[in-house]
Amino acid sequence: MNHMEMRRKLLNLFLGEKMFIFLPNDKFVTKITKSRSFTYMILKDGDVFFIVHEAQDDSSLENEKYIVTMDPDSELIKFTRNEKIFSMHEKLNGIKTDFLDPSPAFKKPFDDEIPIIREGIKKMVESFNDFISNISIGEKENEIRAEIDYRLLKKGFDDFIFPTVVSAGPRTSVPLGRTGDKVVEKGDVILVDMGALYKGYEISISRVIFTDFNDDLKDLWNFYNGVFEFSSRHFFQGKSCNEIDMVSREYLGKRNFSYPHYTGYPAGGFSSPYIYPGSNDKLERNSIFIFSPGIYIKGKYGFRVKRTVLIKDHGFEAIDE
Repeated sequence: MNHMEMRRKLLNLFLGEKMFIFLPNDKFVTKITKSRSFTYMILKDGDVFFIVHEAQDDSSLENEKYIVTMDPDSELIKFTRNEKIFSMHEKLNGIKTDFLDPSPAFKKPFDDEIPIIREGIKKMVESFNDFISNISIGEKENEIRAEIDYRLLKKGFDDFIFPTVVSAGPRTSVPLGRTGDKVVEKGDVILVDMGALYKGYEISISRVIFTDFNDDLKDLWNFYNGVFEFSSRHFFQGKSCNEIDMVSREYLGKRNFSYPHYTGYPAGGFSSPYIYPGSNDKLERNSIFIFSPGIYIKGKYGFRVKRTVLIKDHGFEAIDE
């Protein structure tokens, strides 16, 4: 039993007879019914609703439906059920919400877990790099996804934490899009977003592929890559995640870009840190997160590259280079 399996066992012991509601893994779809994969769970204690990371049971969702919407003012996610609103990070309709960690061990990896996560990321990057030279104009998005999924499973990944996303052309301008049957054409930007379990740890990267690289795209791509360099100056122990979010949005705002999702969130399957407006999280030694701001130009294309960052004793390491 590795550390992640022990954490899940601890969570089951911690829950006991508490009342709970599961929320599905994919938070950006509009209607959700029973599903087998969950990332968040709400526990009710009086009038306080706590959110816990990592839960794997769907028995309570029988015949239940959830409506998920984006809050245009705060850019945070709302979960609506039976005319009540559950929000992950703010007080709404008199319902207080907060994170609950049954153990500090849920927040970040131990030292001996980092090599496993590093190995998983290395294998996922290798799978992507081995595959990109085989993409052909005229292929469909779902055909490309099938090839990626095959390579990930062949590399030793256990299962997928979300369906692999391959979107091309104007479809990349939709944040957190879906794979379809669009045919890849010359000039398309292709966005590939992968997420899978490796030895129990959640590994995810996303990359952008260009079928043509004109001067406008090159300029925008160079500008987008600058957001990591600009923001990474703040990747050190004790730094406020709210401030990192502000810095990232400030940089992209120089060209009037904004994005309706988190700037960053935990990697590996851990419960911290979250990087979003108003976050109370702070970076700690061994904090590991995915940094993923985006640029979206409606009807044209979009960029969203996930970078996995590990906070070290001094500074940080981007472990998906």
